[in-house]
Amino acid sequence: GYPFRPYEAILNYQVPYYENCYLSAYRDQYEYTGGAHGSTIRLSDTWNLKTGARIPLSRFFPRGSNYRKFLIDQIVKQAEHNMHQNPDIYFADYKTRIYKYFDPESYYLTPSGLCIYYQQYTIAPYATGIALFLICTERCNGIPPASNSLDRCREKDRILSRWKLPGKKAGAFALSNGDRSGLRLATRFTGAKIFRTA
Repeated sequence: GYPFRPYEAILNYQVPYYENCYLSAYRDQYEYTGGAHGSTIRLSDTWNLKTGARIPLSRFFPRGSNYRKFLIDQIVKQAEHNMHQNPDIYFADYKTRIYKYFDPESYYLTPSGLCIYYQQYTIAPYATGIALFLICTERCNGIPPASNSLDRCREKDRILSRWKLPGKKAGAFALSNGDRSGLRLATRFTGAKIFRTA
C-alpha cells in the first residue's frame, strides 16, 4: 500500500527586539498536509509596551512621507545585489513581485534595524524560503527606537514572576505596566491562555 504520511503543524516564535519600551516578535506557522514539502507562513507584531498599542510600520517614518516607495527601493537594491551573487535566489520577475506583494504588516524590529519579509513563493522559489531584507538604522527615522526612552520604560514595565504561560517558565513572556496590557499582548501573540500561579 501507500506509505502513511502524518500531517504536521508546528508553531515557533522569536522575539528579535525587546528594548526601549518596544517588543517586536514574529511567529512561523508550518503545516504539512502531504506532497513534496510543507509550507511556512510568518506573522509578526510590534508593540509599544508603555501603551499596549500595536505599532504600524508608518510610525517609524515622518508623517506624510512615502515610506512604501523608500522601503521598496531599498529592497529592490538589495535584491539586485543578491541576484548577482546567486542568480537562482529569486524568480525572474522578482522586481515586479517585490512591488506587488509588499505588505506593511510584514515587518519586525531587530537591533540592527527594520526587517521586511516576503512569504514563501511570493518573490522566490521554495528553496529560498522566506525572503528577508534588512533596512539599517541610519536609513530610517528612529529604527530601533531611541535608547533614551529605556529608563522611562523600565519604571513602568516589569517581568511578572507570578504569571506564566503554559509550558513556559514563570514570566517568560508576560509583561505588565500596571494595567496588564502586556498580558493582553502576550495572549494575543501566542494564542495561549495565561493563568496565575500560586
